[in-house]
Amino acid sequence: MRYRSRMNFYTGISDHYDDIFQNTDEQVRFLTPHLAPLPKKIADLGCATGKLANELAAQGHQVLGIDFDARMIDHARTEARSRGLATQFEVADIADLGKFVPTSHLDVVSCFGNTLVHLPSPEAMEKLAAKIRATLVPGGWFVGQIINYDRILDQNITTLPTIDNEQVRFDRKYIFTPGKPRFSFETTLTIKASEAEFKYSVMLFPLRQKQLADIFAQSGYQYCEFFADAERHDWKPDSYALWFAARNQ
Repeated sequence: MRYRSRMNFYTGISDHYDDIFQNTDEQVRFLTPHLAPLPKKIADLGCATGKLANELAAQGHQVLGIDFDARMIDHARTEARSRGLATQFEVADIADLGKFVPTSHLDVVSCFGNTLVHLPSPEAMEKLAAKIRATLVPGGWFVGQIINYDRILDQNITTLPTIDNEQVRFDRKYIFTPGKPRFSFETTLTIKASEAEFKYSVMLFPLRQKQLADIFAQSGYQYCEFFADAERHDWKPDSYALWFAARNQ
């Protein structure tokens, strides 16, 4: 059994990331209403192995992908080269988006995969949302998805469904400490071919839908919409996920 820090964990699972998370198609479906007419200038924050960024580039968009893990970005760049794509990838913190694009430049910024709640507080998320808005053109969109923490908190849920396929098993649980604003997200990844096992934990902030709505309002977005899934069904407190689309003024 191997224990990994946050950085080492993502580096360690980078070769198996696409076996664990196979949701690029639904991310593209959610983005589609914001992608016409072609081409759009898009940044994908927390892009991991670049599947979404490269798919959008293949559709004809100008795409920037940002992730803090260099090994993930290596995978993303390798795929882009093999497909003959001009996707730009950068190893950086998502808060550094403004270092790579000028103000009022992007049509869409995406941030999927529960990336947003890795930030330590609503205040940090509001600062990020404001930085993102500064890069958007008037009428541009900040879109993404997190776990629905209204459901997690209201129903005292402590585990997420296990991801189990031919390649990997990925177990996930939450550990809450009374009086603490953040909780520990603990995972065990088993690589079936080698039986290697990696354990990982990180502190997350359980962001409720109203808190996210307030963040968008306070950081200057014109309005925001919330959905239960990529098909844009109405969000409810017991929905599994929280998908969002916030429009710049």
